[in-house]
Amino acid sequence: MQTSKNNIIVIQPALPAYRINFFDKLYEKLDERLKVYYSNSDLGILTSEKSKKKWALEIGKMQTIIPGVFWQKDALTIQLRKNDILIVSGDARCISTILLLVRARIIGLKTIWWGQLWSASTKKHRFFIRLLLMKLAHSIIFYTDKEVAQYLNSYGNKDARPINALNNGIDIKPIKEIRLKYESKNRDKEILFIGRVTAKSNLKILIDALTEPALNNTKLHIIGEGSESENIKQLIIKLNLSDRIFWHGATTDEHNIASIANKCSIFVYPGSVGLSLIHGMAYGLPAVVHNDTTKHMPEISAFIDGLTGMSFIKDSHLDLAKTLKLILFNEKKLNDMSDKSINQVDNFFNTDQMANRFLNSVLHFDKN
Repeated sequence: MQTSKNNIIVIQPALPAYRINFFDKLYEKLDERLKVYYSNSDLGILTSEKSKKKWALEIGKMQTIIPGVFWQKDALTIQLRKNDILIVSGDARCISTILLLVRARIIGLKTIWWGQLWSASTKKHRFFIRLLLMKLAHSIIFYTDKEVAQYLNSYGNKDARPINALNNGIDIKPIKEIRLKYESKNRDKEILFIGRVTAKSNLKILIDALTEPALNNTKLHIIGEGSESENIKQLIIKLNLSDRIFWHGATTDEHNIASIANKCSIFVYPGSVGLSLIHGMAYGLPAVVHNDTTKHMPEISAFIDGLTGMSFIKDSHLDLAKTLKLILFNEKKLNDMSDKSINQVDNFFNTDQMANRFLNSVLHFDKN
């Protein structure tokens, strides 16, 4: 590529492993025009290997100014040219990102705000600040189509800018190669949980649900670690569930994950679910999640209650137990839900579709 061509500049607070495939796909189309600036962060098992990626450019670390407000060192030193396109990670709490966006507008770049409209952790005052700061950009890319519809039907009903979405997903190609055909009659009553074991996951109520007599023969597989790991392990021992709950630890090795997921009947995430939902659905596992969509991450858009899984009353281990009993003992419904889950992920929530949608959004402004 000639250096005279404009650059597509993306700035991220970090570069988790699940984003690598997405940016690789963009690089296949944009070549050296793609520049992804990020801060090196310890994301545990999700920490990525980016040393060999030509598009990945490390800058200074994220720094806390005051609790809840951040600065990304060296962000304002990023070289910007008038014909470049700048895509910022839409976090209203990162002051350097906002100033970089303002600087880009002054220079004359086209700018895109890429972020969530609402998530499980969103506070109302931050939401309205985010809406105001979004106005600095020429275009918005939300995580999901559902967010686009919500925005255009409410706060953005007079917004004439291009408003698009990626339908945030994961790389499903390796999963498609190793997932087994789902036949509920051939699977035991085994549950998969995959994700970080934190307060957000609310794993305790799933453990409590398994104490109900109707679920005495149900087993649980936990893939993940986190700040609540020791508390959950102690709870399992206290409730005498060690023979039915299997702790596999954190891993991103898809073959290891497949060896567990391929024998499970359903995926359950009792807390605020995000990309873990897409991961479970990619294996054809019907999902069980709580019923308060405002307390989930945007990826909940992939879930269709009654079609790709079932919901339970938030924070109720008794209703969760009731829901588990209903879904686990209905073989036909499980098979139908598995098919619909795979259709959702294979066709809409994956990095191939994300890359195509991202490129279409960028090409709206691209002069090259």
